[in-house]
Amino acid sequence: LSWVTAKVAPKTVIEAATANDLVKIGHGTFALAGTFVTSPSGVSIDGAGRDETIITFTGLGSAVAVGPNAKLTNLFVKGTTSGAGQFPVEVTGDNVLVQNVRTSADTDGVVGYTSGTKRFEDCVFECKYNCFAITAGTYEVTRCDLLAIGPLSSAQQSFPFSVASTAILHARDCTIMAKNGGTTLTAGVVGQGTGDIYLWNCDISAEDSGANPVNGIQNFSTGKIVMIGGRIRTKNSNDTDKAINNVSTGTIVLIGVTYDRSKVTNSGGGTVVDLPPGTDILKISGDSTAADNAESFFDGTGYAGTNNIIPTVTTLTNLPAITADWLTATGL
Repeated sequence: LSWVTAKVAPKTVIEAATANDLVKIGHGTFALAGTFVTSPSGVSIDGAGRDETIITFTGLGSAVAVGPNAKLTNLFVKGTTSGAGQFPVEVTGDNVLVQNVRTSADTDGVVGYTSGTKRFEDCVFECKYNCFAITAGTYEVTRCDLLAIGPLSSAQQSFPFSVASTAILHARDCTIMAKNGGTTLTAGVVGQGTGDIYLWNCDISAEDSGANPVNGIQNFSTGKIVMIGGRIRTKNSNDTDKAINNVSTGTIVLIGVTYDRSKVTNSGGGTVVDLPPGTDILKISGDSTAADNAESFFDGTGYAGTNNIIPTVTTLTNLPAITADWLTATGL
């Protein structure tokens, strides 16, 4: 390894690094061609800015795989091959941080198949298919823009968030846009497994220039989708778009969310709970008994039997914790 090699081929430096090393990549465009980079555990990769350090790749697969206890910051990973099969970033293991990163590819933005917590802050993800295609682990996504603008092909869908299997998503202050996903479906947030999805103050937009199916939140899962604050906007040419489409036995909870309440479908035997902006949380009533209060709503004892909506809230004294973190910003 020499300084000349390091300057021309960051891949060589990254893969030679060991835990606690910091790899700095300067201004410029660096081509991986058909190869990929795997970051060892505990290694930090830092560029000069997401519009200054550009890593391009032509191969099919994950361009930059970020390992456990590792960081990827301040750069742009760009796929340059048309069609399916390009994934700019893959996150593996626990305690991964991706910050101020931009990705662009025809297929996905981020893929994740392993357990552990992965954090994303101040990023931009552009794709035609899924900005996040995740099947395991917990994903904390804050202040990110997700743009899934298709179609990849006429039969493919565009989902900014595709949350499948056991993956859990926490998204806060994100802009989520899906557009022209093809004949199958265009949707902003899609649950497809048993994991839960929590959205705080997010802006979801889904639209199709034709008459293809469009949904803001699409739930195929048996888990919960909880959205607090924010808004949902949907549009297609024949007015069949849905803000909420729950086709499963799962639960969708909407607290202080702005959306068209005439555009809701609940056809799978699940539950859709809606508390419009201005609702007084402390006056929620479930089954019209004397015991009903905010506690009975959140722990499910009064409102939905044994179906816990917010399982961590089991007594009325727990309410200040969620009020401070979730509800205050919505004005409820």
